[in-house]
Amino acid sequence: MEKAIAQEREAIARNPNLANAYNSLGVALYQREQPQDAIAAWRQAIAIDPNLAEAFINLGNALKAQQTESAADL
Repeated sequence: MEKAIAQEREAIARNPNLANAYNSLGVALYQREQPQDAIAAWRQAIAIDPNLAEAFINLGNALKAQQTESAADL
């Protein structure tokens, strides 16, 4: 997983307008249990490409999971 994160960060460093790289980075970060960083990556992907449905789905699922976790704490 660390390799995937490093590869996506390298791709973004070379071309910061790669929405798919931000989306993939978000997936890798989320799998590494770094949800806030993943959410930021997906938001950046959406900012670059508002038509990238996969990033919207990933972001929505992560935000929903956070709400569910917060509700369980009540």
